[in-house]
Amino acid sequence: MVFPWRFQEARKLHLWVQMVPGNQLFSSAVPESTNQVRELFIITGNLILMTVKGPDNQLFSASVYQEISFGVLNLGYSEEDAKKAVEDVIAELEITPFRHKPTHALSGGQKKQVSIADILVMKPDIIILDEPAAALDPKHTTMVNQIVNRMTKAGITVFMATHDVNYAYEWADQVILFHQGKVLMQGAPEEVFSNPRVLEKTNLEPPAVLELFHSLCQKQILKTTLPLPKNLKTLEKYISDTNINTTQ
Repeated sequence: MVFPWRFQEARKLHLWVQMVPGNQLFSSAVPESTNQVRELFIITGNLILMTVKGPDNQLFSASVYQEISFGVLNLGYSEEDAKKAVEDVIAELEITPFRHKPTHALSGGQKKQVSIADILVMKPDIIILDEPAAALDPKHTTMVNQIVNRMTKAGITVFMATHDVNYAYEWADQVILFHQGKVLMQGAPEEVFSNPRVLEKTNLEPPAVLELFHSLCQKQILKTTLPLPKNLKTLEKYISDTNINTTQ
């Protein structure tokens, strides 16, 4: 889901979960006044969990290990099963080096890892992520994106709020574009991000790879019949193949 700046993504995602038709909803959260919010939704037997953008608003246990244990213990796991689930997610998300640190002493990237581990350890069917890579350096952004990819490969459905059109275009199967609290357009990334009217209305720029591709097509360097490239690697291959053909 792509939002214009200043839109309250978490609030919209919360409303989206509540408005799923024909489903019963259970929602549990620490009061907003504490600045520590966790959302847990159970809809028709599916476990749906949501992270918030600022990990400081989600982490409140004394240590990393206690923090990750919190959810599974409250879901009724036995101590033995909870320990195994926590150990597995700590290993998977490469948290072992700082597993016993106080959560307040972690770096921003480490806090993001732990906040996602909080959710992943409970084996949800659906995860809702609010700007998971916000304010991270390139190294930790790549790490978080790899974690998200592992979730989808494991069969977890991921909904993500983001302002990053480049990432949304390459990663998403479906894009929902919001404007003034309402759905403006929904469709495949290629369809949504090729629509100049909706992008202008939401003050969004087209993904860089699409802009470059269309520019190369206009200059007749690339053929317009080529499929839209999803990333720069694909675009580079188009250019490389064109160069090979012209030199033969």
